[in-house]
Amino acid sequence: MLFKSLPQNRQYYAAGVPGSFYGRIFPNASIHFFHCSSSNHWLSRVPKEIVNKESPAWNKGKIYYSSSTTEVTRAYETQHALDMECFLNARAQEIVYGGLMVLIISCRPNGTPHSHTLASVIYETLGSCLVDMARKVSHYQYSATVYHLT
Repeated sequence: MLFKSLPQNRQYYAAGVPGSFYGRIFPNASIHFFHCSSSNHWLSRVPKEIVNKESPAWNKGKIYYSSSTTEVTRAYETQHALDMECFLNARAQEIVYGGLMVLIISCRPNGTPHSHTLASVIYETLGSCLVDMARKVSHYQYSATVYHLT
């Protein structure tokens, strides 16, 4: 329905560009329609506290936070908030006045513990497999940077 409603007497272009979407990727006021799906839950970096063994937010080698402490969850929430601020500020400069932005972001209902979501089960299983594989290769520690909104 969206594309049928667009004026037919204009040309439209689609672009996929390399680079981090947490910073600027397009010129000022150059985007009329911006769409991002299934990617804003990936953080720009692992929160420093997560990998610091001296921090109360150290995630003990896990790649996900569903069964972690409140400090771990807060570290991910804080990083997500910083990333979303950067993302939205960058898009605000790139989208033309009156332009549209559609975001599809994985979320969970308020009050639902992280551990009670399908994503949690998947990431916990994946994390366990990755950690086991990494231990067989070396003493490498892996940490994914995923956060699902509430």
